[in-house]
Amino acid sequence: MATMLMVSCRRDFWSATDFSNANAGRRIDLESSTGQAVPHDEFLREVRSKRITVLVHGYNNEERDVTSAAPGGAGSTGKADSSASCSCSNHSSRQSPAE
Repeated sequence: MATMLMVSCRRDFWSATDFSNANAGRRIDLESSTGQAVPHDEFLREVRSKRITVLVHGYNNEERDVTSAAPGGAGSTGKADSSASCSCSNHSSRQSPAE
């Protein structure tokens, strides 16, 4: 099961059009899009001193567009710690060290 830590500013985590009042972090199963909440401090501990891939998806993207674009997701050829691959045109991808 490929998983990825994700942060969302969207209502109910996946809304394609509405923003939430606060960001939420989850560990997402890339096949089913389900995930467990990850507290902010735990998220930071996990990514500290690791290289991370940042996917920034544009407005009005559906849940499956995001998970299939993630490294290790259904639409990706990469592993969870490699650079991103995506067929949609609504995002930018950048790999950088975690701060």
